[in-house]
Amino acid sequence: MVSIKKFVTATLALFGLTNGAAEKFLKEGPAGMNISGSNNTRSAYLSSLPISLLPGDGDAMQPHQLHKRYSQGAAVVCQSPAFDLTIANWHDSGANEFLRRWAYDFIGDREYSTRGILGSLAQAFLGRNDFRCSVGSSHSCMVTCNEVVSLVEDPHDARALYLIMTAGRHYLEVIEVADKALLAAQVNVGQWSDMLAAKFYWTQETNHDRVFRLTIRLMQDFVGFVMFTFAPMVPFHILEKAIESKLTEIPDNAEAPHGAGIDQAAMELMQKKENLEKTLSGVKSAAKWAQVGYGAVASGVPFLGIPATELMTWEGYEKAQILNIAELGIAISQLITETRHKNLKAVEEAFSGRVIDATGGTMLGQILEGGSYLAVNSQMMHQWSGYQAEKRLIDALKYRIFSEALKSQGVYIHCTRKMNAFSCENDDRGPQNLKACIDNRVCYMNKWSGRGYWWRHHVEEPFGVDQMGDWPMLVTPEDIIISSYKTYKQEKTGKIISKFATQEELLSPQAFMDASTPGSFFLPVCINDRFPQITTLDDYKLWDNFNQNSEKKTLPCSCGEFWGDETEQVWHDTGLGISKHQAKYRTSFCPRQLKAKMGDNKLERFVADCHLGVSKGGLFNGYQDGKHPFCDVVMDIIKAHGRSPDDIDPYLKLALECKAGLHVTSIRGKPKKECEMYVKTGFEELVNKRHPKAATWFGGGV
Repeated sequence: MVSIKKFVTATLALFGLTNGAAEKFLKEGPAGMNISGSNNTRSAYLSSLPISLLPGDGDAMQPHQLHKRYSQGAAVVCQSPAFDLTIANWHDSGANEFLRRWAYDFIGDREYSTRGILGSLAQAFLGRNDFRCSVGSSHSCMVTCNEVVSLVEDPHDARALYLIMTAGRHYLEVIEVADKALLAAQVNVGQWSDMLAAKFYWTQETNHDRVFRLTIRLMQDFVGFVMFTFAPMVPFHILEKAIESKLTEIPDNAEAPHGAGIDQAAMELMQKKENLEKTLSGVKSAAKWAQVGYGAVASGVPFLGIPATELMTWEGYEKAQILNIAELGIAISQLITETRHKNLKAVEEAFSGRVIDATGGTMLGQILEGGSYLAVNSQMMHQWSGYQAEKRLIDALKYRIFSEALKSQGVYIHCTRKMNAFSCENDDRGPQNLKACIDNRVCYMNKWSGRGYWWRHHVEEPFGVDQMGDWPMLVTPEDIIISSYKTYKQEKTGKIISKFATQEELLSPQAFMDASTPGSFFLPVCINDRFPQITTLDDYKLWDNFNQNSEKKTLPCSCGEFWGDETEQVWHDTGLGISKHQAKYRTSFCPRQLKAKMGDNKLERFVADCHLGVSKGGLFNGYQDGKHPFCDVVMDIIKAHGRSPDDIDPYLKLALECKAGLHVTSIRGKPKKECEMYVKTGFEELVNKRHPKAATWFGGGV
């Protein structure tokens, strides 16, 4: 028993956890060895034992007896505070540096490449060839403190190795439990696919659509009657089809809910959807269809993140609804499958240690770096398998699916600090049931309706708004707006929000979000604090169809806190940038809207046109596709000098407007008198301060 006591005392002394007598023993131990400074701890252990216990001398203990005594001593060592699974011990042990050094030194080693970073550690230090870390095999990714302390020579290395191996296993166990919760969430949310598709995915026909369709039908009948009366030799059935194809684009024409036409890139997808529709003939729900298997066609159906596209023939309500139900059922399955697949691939990549930086940093090192996974215990793991964890995962999945459903309609949010009232709560320019106040801004949610003729497209209330608060969604438009705004702000600061569970969320179910936190919803957000692009959504009249200046046709034509520099991104996120009629929106709706909002702010209108990719043509040509040739240089000058529209020097503003041809006579198109001193000045002279006014533009304080 004396040898075991001294063995334990010697080991504990290395961590400064014993009294002065133990430290004195270490310094005056056999052979005068200063064990606390030794790097070879197997010899340190042996040197702390009486000579009579060393193998090879007379009645010395046999190897198996010595190993037994080492194991008994290791059990005592493992009960010391130095080996507690705490974040303090993680940092004190130098585990981060240990893992970094190992990866840096052995990245090219065959065992490292074959077994991964923890597997190579287990093989080198513990002689374990069966050590493997992957989802579903956490039982093979386990070591005990007793095992490590008994076999690793250096106590410092033993401590770091044990903590690293344990933290890695805890991380793997969290992923495994979360993976099971994801499957449970898929089953629960999948049962809602019928309701979600019917309420939020299916583009319904509004009362106004019915009136407009009736008007078109009467026009068809009238024109047909006139043509039939005065030209009886004309084959009427051919004429009727020709008139119908010109007057309405709805029948037999595929459009996305936000008006995105089926362009060349989407034709293949459309064909697959038509094939899917045939497969679904006679089927009334996704659940029944799923019973016969959908593996053969699932790969051809878009998962969430791709704007949904559907056959918008008003006569085919049931057909469109069944198609959406099936598509949503597949989308839920594919979202979960993709999330699980990415998690499994991430775990595999992390434990492989294949990717390292110049200092030896690895993905696993970054995951374990803070020591958080070290403290995961059975109680925390139980939380993951409980009702609350599953509920939070279901909510997270529900919010993301709902967000995609809204995006598929072309829903976006506009925010501004320029209000028409003293407070945000009193601002009444937009729909009050689709409003939120955040960050000293008033925000409204809109949906762009792109049905039928392009000139009758307008904003309207998103489908299903009155049912958002019902079970199972249980959210409010205010929640959606606030969450989307926070997501937008965090993405601007480089904190990208994952579409599903992040590492922080997987660490604890308590970290999961509610409906109004960032990442729950991620609708496109258009911010403009100078020229609000807000309108009411009610009282859309038949005359508004033919009035291109109608406020009901307000688009996000200038978005971003710096000269509308986020317009392209918003159009991409809403689907406007790929819609069939996007050129008409940019050359017709937006120029009229910007002129009404911005008035005589010529430079701001010019930059807004640049971001839209349009330019003003000749006197009678209106706007045309393609930005002005001076767009890039003008925006570069503005950006390089950090000039906001409010504080830009008036001389610089005038100079840039003159160079862009914004001050010309209305008849001959020649520069006006105020531009005479700028028209022959090159942009280089402005930037290099060689122009007479340059000192004012770029001097101190301006």
